[in-house]
Amino acid sequence: MLFSEFDIEDGTLDAIVAMGYEEPTPIQQQAIAPLLSGRDVVGQARTGTGKTAAFGIPLVDRFRAERDGVLGLVLVPTRELAIQVAEVLTDIAKASRLSIVTVYGGAGFGKQNEALGKRGAKIVVATPGRLLDHLDRGTLTLDEVSFWVLDEADRMLDMGFVRDMRKVRSMLDTDRIQTALFSATIPDAVRKLMNEFTRDAVRIKVDDGETTIPKAQQFMSKVEKQDKQKTLLHLLAEEEPERAVVFTRTKHLAKRLSKKLDGHGWSSVALQGNMTQGQRERAMDAYRSGKARVLVATDVAARGLDVPGITHVVNFDLPDPEQYVHRVGRTARNGADGKAFTFVQSDEHKDFRLVEKFAGRQLDRLPLPCPEESPRGPDAPVQIPQPQQQPRRTKPGPRQQGGGQQPRRQGGGGSRGNGRRGGGRRGPRRPSP
Repeated sequence: MLFSEFDIEDGTLDAIVAMGYEEPTPIQQQAIAPLLSGRDVVGQARTGTGKTAAFGIPLVDRFRAERDGVLGLVLVPTRELAIQVAEVLTDIAKASRLSIVTVYGGAGFGKQNEALGKRGAKIVVATPGRLLDHLDRGTLTLDEVSFWVLDEADRMLDMGFVRDMRKVRSMLDTDRIQTALFSATIPDAVRKLMNEFTRDAVRIKVDDGETTIPKAQQFMSKVEKQDKQKTLLHLLAEEEPERAVVFTRTKHLAKRLSKKLDGHGWSSVALQGNMTQGQRERAMDAYRSGKARVLVATDVAARGLDVPGITHVVNFDLPDPEQYVHRVGRTARNGADGKAFTFVQSDEHKDFRLVEKFAGRQLDRLPLPCPEESPRGPDAPVQIPQPQQQPRRTKPGPRQQGGGQQPRRQGGGGSRGNGRRGGGRRGPRRPSP
């Protein structure tokens, strides 16, 4: 199926092509058509399935810039997700010139008031609390809204936004409002909300097997707590990621680890819960622009993080089963290649088996020797064997033909300066002539 098969405007289609989208993902195939026809939709899909475009394309395609007032509304749980959703909608809306405005807490009202007023917002992407603040101040009205989206509804409920969501719903015109609700999971609380907010909704569920990003190569390595930092440094030196995310369990560890990476020549930024909005935006700007190649983040960034070209994900700490899918979903997007590495301590194997069960696959076992145990010394890069199911793209070398070990460069981090792109080494290193 192609995007051209949907009944969408030529300008919208051109924008989609310019964004690099080729074929719709399963959630897009199932959601776009009913949303274009005016039906309510409930979509159960995890991060990385393309759900932003699944509701964004019908949302943008419906409205024209000449109409007055705010026409569409997207509610999201976090500031980061608000910014990222707005960026996708802005790209889709390039031809229609619809004004997309974000409003979220942790930032001043001045610029948001100006954007809502002077730019004539047509679609607002908002967190629930700040949206209600603007409604109370009279800087925003919902009188003309006919299409609203609840993105990551389960997360909004977890964060205690249910009353705010109901209050917003009470301000919308019940007779004409169209609702799209997307959620990674559908627990009883979300089901109750779904029955309350939607009418004769089309139900869509993307199976877990389609949401774990099958193109991503996924590895599990046994690494003890005291060895994790050195092993991470060796792994980065070997893989040479173009853009990586390292997930940690705590905000304090994220800050310490980012400083550690900086001290070893890896430009990195941390993203964690104690940062002001200005600090968050500066960190993400550095990461998106390429000034920082590594983002060290807590799970505050696991959902909603949508940065093109993430080639590597490292689970420095073992995540919960569901969170694993959200983390790994940051790489191998839109048909690109990607790798995910998970460090597992000796006392975490029971929890790790639950991760594999939830993900619906067995991760490839990748032995990563502790740097002190490596016969080549603590500064030698760790050897990353290529998975057998992935064909090599280089000419067979002596290591492949005869099974012997090739000489390797020493010096770990010094190998990053060759300007190689594409997310890491594609084949075995060859000795210098």
